[in-house]
Amino acid sequence: MLSSVKIKSAEKTVNAKNYDRYLKQHPNSKWFGLVKVPLGIYCIAGKDTSRHHALHKLGESPVVYDSVMSKNSLSNLRNALISAGYLKADANYTERRKGYKTNIEYTIFPGPLYSIDNIEWNIENPEFRKIVRNDSANSHLFKGMACDVNVLNEERNRIVKLLQNSGYYNVNRDFVSFVADTSAFSKNVSLLVNISFASGARDSVKAYTRYHIGKVNFYYNINEDSVENISKSQCDTVNDGYGSVVYSYGHAMLRNKTMLRNVYFRPGDIYNQSKIQNTYQRLGGLAITDFASVKLSEAECDSMHGQKNSADALTADIFFKSRNVNSISFELEGTNMAGDLGAAAALSFENRNVFKGAESFDLKLRGAFEAIKGLKGYNNNENYIEFGVEANLKVPMLVRPLQHRHRMSSIVNSEISLLYNTQDRPEFHRRTLTAGIRYLWNSWQNKLQHRLDLISLNYVFMPWISDTFRHDYLENTSSRNSVLRYSYEDLFIMRSAYNMVYNSRGNRSSRLLDYTNNSYRVRFGIETAGNLLYLLSHILHSEKNADGHYKLFNIAFAQYAKADLDFVKNFVIDSRNAVAFHAGIGLALPYGNALIVPYEKRYFAGGANSVRGWSVRELGPGKYRSKDGKIDFINQTGNIKLDVNLEYRTFLFWKLHGAVFADCGNIWTTRNYSDQPGGKFQFNNFFKQLAAAYGIGLRLNLDYFVLRFDGGMKAVNPYYSNSREHFPIIHPRFSRDFTFHFAVGLPF
Repeated sequence: MLSSVKIKSAEKTVNAKNYDRYLKQHPNSKWFGLVKVPLGIYCIAGKDTSRHHALHKLGESPVVYDSVMSKNSLSNLRNALISAGYLKADANYTERRKGYKTNIEYTIFPGPLYSIDNIEWNIENPEFRKIVRNDSANSHLFKGMACDVNVLNEERNRIVKLLQNSGYYNVNRDFVSFVADTSAFSKNVSLLVNISFASGARDSVKAYTRYHIGKVNFYYNINEDSVENISKSQCDTVNDGYGSVVYSYGHAMLRNKTMLRNVYFRPGDIYNQSKIQNTYQRLGGLAITDFASVKLSEAECDSMHGQKNSADALTADIFFKSRNVNSISFELEGTNMAGDLGAAAALSFENRNVFKGAESFDLKLRGAFEAIKGLKGYNNNENYIEFGVEANLKVPMLVRPLQHRHRMSSIVNSEISLLYNTQDRPEFHRRTLTAGIRYLWNSWQNKLQHRLDLISLNYVFMPWISDTFRHDYLENTSSRNSVLRYSYEDLFIMRSAYNMVYNSRGNRSSRLLDYTNNSYRVRFGIETAGNLLYLLSHILHSEKNADGHYKLFNIAFAQYAKADLDFVKNFVIDSRNAVAFHAGIGLALPYGNALIVPYEKRYFAGGANSVRGWSVRELGPGKYRSKDGKIDFINQTGNIKLDVNLEYRTFLFWKLHGAVFADCGNIWTTRNYSDQPGGKFQFNNFFKQLAAAYGIGLRLNLDYFVLRFDGGMKAVNPYYSNSREHFPIIHPRFSRDFTFHFAVGLPF
């Protein structure tokens, strides 16, 4: 049985771990790199596979050592090193047997790294030569670089894409080849780049032919096999306003303008592969689209229109299949809040093509009921009733750098939303009205996502508050501070915000487990509220309330600024193990017309995505602790936040993954509040108020989402000053320090 496999390098400058993926055989996996639990599960099952089939499936059969695979691994290692520029590399391995166990150790000998000291170009076609030279600034090749095959492949792809985007339809990878000339007495390489006709092309004439787009056909819900049966009477001509005509067939699902703005090429354009790809992606991304494709052909005759195409023309057939325009869905759920049973239902309607421009409109009606009992001092005949209606309109827009049809365009999706919600509880009645206009777009190959909230309005109206709730919570200053009172006052917020997320993985989900990519993600957000209203109020000398704040609709509107920065980095160890690091900071400051940041814009600490030794909203601000030791949802908020997390993730078996983690962080206020002693941020001692936790977790990876179960233990508790309770990691007490979390998705 293969017990262990190690790989080392004879030279410190080469990291042997980078070549582990070229080994053909690995030993049985270990949980957290320590214990071969899957192998143990398999062995416990025994030989009776009919009775223990489930255990066999969950476990991992013993890896039997295969010497042929070891020899293949040596070949892979040598080839990988040579491809990286170590042209005289070698490798060997040693076997150590102890009983039935075999331990393998590979050693790589990279030798000298060969670098390119001379680059020559051999380009037969003068047009090719001109195009390649004009784009030389983007070349991956330079003198002094390592003779790396991966870089040469990148250069080949760049040249092929460049020529294809310049009209050369028949160019492929075979057109570009490299010849490396080495010397026995030197570590330098002379590189020759050949760009010439390849045997993969049909003939040399077509290989060097520069193509343009001839006829463009757009087929709505028509299969490729049915094209020949279409009559000329079913054809509609569409003029783009620049003299180009596109032929449309079938029942048009889109307005002509919408269809044209999502097709990046026109008759007469020089063939450009990137424009073809962008057209395919753009059409496929529309809400109404079920399937879209672009097919090019060198047809010399248009049988339908009796036209003869030139030899250098390409016919572009665009096939567009639409989804159902309308859809209706219904959701029903039950609730149990501390023994109070309830139910909620939602009815949704969506139209994916409202104005035949791929606009998406959805309308959602939601209602909820909860039977509330046991509230002393309140009307026992009144239960919780909620009703809400939400409407959203999404409009794909086209933004051109200049108004010219040959310019590549970027796509911006605009969203207009409107929501009204009403809540009736025995303690109070609340009405909420929100509206907003926002824009979303991607850039940098979909790695950078932008969201601009041009304007967002939030109006909260409290038509009724019970006398008991007002007396016990809002007017009793010994139990709550101004944050609570502010949360149950009429509120008006007019804000603008910008958020940016850069993900090195592109648009792939960052909330799924990944053991293949050393990816990272940066998120930045900034928002402000009330500035324009304050300026207008000041100019117009508007009325102020007793606190000296301007009013709008008899409400003191909110004014604040908020900024957040988040960083996540994934470090891959091997195909089963990775380490994830997260750091996040946030700051929200009230000013001008407000003394306090609105409750929903404040920060909280603890919970499944923060310091996991505490429940949500149980930690902070600073070293503050609620008077009765219970969670104080109102006071335990702040306007400064700091979170740092480190998590080791490992694959266990089947769809189960494990994790061990360490968290650190807290929240603070920027002002002294009498009911939040110890909550103010101070540079000279904030680090003493950092809370820390550690724990283990289990993740169930269901491919599209992850179910997460985490158990955290307090390690450093800022509540206390004496060392015994301040450092529960030294004196742990499970009943006091343990917190369990269930969540969907990874914490970061």
